[in-house]
Amino acid sequence: TKDIHEVSVVKDICLPLGMTTQEATLTTEKIGKAVEKHSGNKRRD
Repeated sequence: TKDIHEVSVVKDICLPLGMTTQEATLTTEKIGKAVEKHSGNKRRD
C-alpha cells in the first residue's frame, strides 16, 4: 500500500539526510502529493 511505500521513502531518503522523523513525514507528504499530481488519475487504492 501507499503507506508502506511512504515509510520506505522516509527511511531511504529523509533519514540519511539528517531530517527528524517529523520533518521526514512532512517532506514525504509533499512528495506524495507531487507524485499524485504528476501521475494524474492512475489507480488509487
